[in-house]
Amino acid sequence: MKRFGPLLALWPLLFAFLLGCGADRLSEVETQDSPPDATPTTQPTATPDLSADFVAYLNPNLGFALQHPPSWVIAEGDPWQIATDPDLLENTDGATTGAILAITPIAVFFEDLAEGLEEFVGEREGMRVIEPAEAVTINGQEAAAMTLISIDSSGIEYTLLFRLIRHQGAIMLVSAVTPDHERYQPILEAVIDTVIISAPPPTSAPPTLTPVPIPTAPPADPPSESGEDAANETAEINEDEVTRLEAAVPPDFVQLVDANGRYSVGYPPEWLLNAEEPEAVLLASSELLLNDNVFTDGGAAVWLFPAEIAVGSDPDPVLILEQFIANFPIYDSFDPLILPRPLLINGQAGAASRYDTTIQGAPVIADYYVAVNGSRFVVLVGLAAADSLAEMTPLIDGMAASLTVQ
Repeated sequence: MKRFGPLLALWPLLFAFLLGCGADRLSEVETQDSPPDATPTTQPTATPDLSADFVAYLNPNLGFALQHPPSWVIAEGDPWQIATDPDLLENTDGATTGAILAITPIAVFFEDLAEGLEEFVGEREGMRVIEPAEAVTINGQEAAAMTLISIDSSGIEYTLLFRLIRHQGAIMLVSAVTPDHERYQPILEAVIDTVIISAPPPTSAPPTLTPVPIPTAPPADPPSESGEDAANETAEINEDEVTRLEAAVPPDFVQLVDANGRYSVGYPPEWLLNAEEPEAVLLASSELLLNDNVFTDGGAAVWLFPAEIAVGSDPDPVLILEQFIANFPIYDSFDPLILPRPLLINGQAGAASRYDTTIQGAPVIADYYVAVNGSRFVVLVGLAAADSLAEMTPLIDGMAASLTVQ
């Protein structure tokens, strides 16, 4: 199963390369001497095809493919990297030539990729913009590009290339750096131009989870439908244009409060909980579902995915849900019953959708909800065995109705 995680750490690796080159290092780069009697020519010359000898590479786990020079070395870590020299992958100190490129999937939802890239890169000391963020097309895919120069304390310049590429809802960040502009920048750009993004294929492999005890917590208070608090919560939402989630919150629900204070939600007291995963919380009606994601015996499971959006404008809940679904392929089949639509959830802007699915051969109904508060949102994924739908749907809807994003 592909997890929906926060933005992966990329800057430490790149800036170790940028800032680690001290004044005591050699500044020479590889050059080629021209023949002493070479005669200049005014005849036009064809632009060489830098990718002519590139070799193909496919990463089915992250969902991308590219082509690269055959001598370059790959590190399939976090983030994924490729470099001209294996030493650059281990230690970038002392590098005055060479190049390194990193690719990582991100779970930040940019409506405008150029604006998102500009905000993501931001203003950084010792860096200047050479080519501002702009919308481009890379290998037929929607993208944004930005080029910067960084100068270290010894005066050595480093070129930084940043690209955001989006395809079928999945977004990849491509970052590249080189101190040898003339030699390696064209090659890095040629590699980037070969990148193809594809969402990983659906898989029936269950997540690896361990049950933890049910927490003892007081029952959750039903969401307020009147009074000053409710008015404040819905002040910026036009309820005439958005349907309200009318599901009732069962009075016996216990409350789960996120350890980082990002959200709270009610859930059935007999359900099992796993909150040890770094990217999500899983609640399930049985150990079989909690441990093995098996729906053949009925029941339901609910995933909670908290995240934030690194953009200044108000996020679109429908867009968030559409892009999340594109990055949550755990199904054997996936047929839409209700496409993502706006929905007021517990006084918060939100969206919902429903799909007819099979997971490991068992028929399942998947309900998606997202509730948004400012830049923060929580996606709730409810999975109910088809033969338990009448019993489980009110519980999943009740959990969604109790969801509060802080």
